[in-house]
Amino acid sequence: MLRIVLPLCLTLAACGAQTVPLLQAPSQQQVVPRSGLPLEVHTSSMRGQDPAVHGSSFVFSDVEQAIGRAVTAATAPWAEAHRGGRAGGWQLLVEFIRSQSRVEDGRLHVEFGVRATLYGVVGRVYLGQTQANCHSSGAATDANAAGELAWQCITGLGHDLAGWLQGLPIEEK
Repeated sequence: MLRIVLPLCLTLAACGAQTVPLLQAPSQQQVVPRSGLPLEVHTSSMRGQDPAVHGSSFVFSDVEQAIGRAVTAATAPWAEAHRGGRAGGWQLLVEFIRSQSRVEDGRLHVEFGVRATLYGVVGRVYLGQTQANCHSSGAATDANAAGELAWQCITGLGHDLAGWLQGLPIEEK
């Protein structure tokens, strides 16, 4: 019996996929999270690996970290405005739960989803939870354009979560 052993392509990187590091996207350079705010943003990923873009050779990297940076920057004005509103401040847990990026008819479609839970730091008091989704699409002929579209989507998530915080009754009584 003749046995043929073919090498398996276990990761997209091994298959020649082009990594798109989102923390190096030019638009990301304009996002500067401030430190010392009473809101801590923590991220986690429900996904086991960086998301691939179906129908292309792109793989996004640093998505969880990019989401954390965008949310921290977008929520900074809210945190500053509510400084002193809760002993110990707040903690926002942002979980990266969904990615469905693809190239279709020559256009890149980037979709991400997160679940966000707000807690009071002292006593770990639950204050609210929401989900946010984003979608960006456009021509993405190279990794830089793909990174910009992904960053545009992630920035939208940050703004959506900042708007959600505005409507919460979070002050201590």
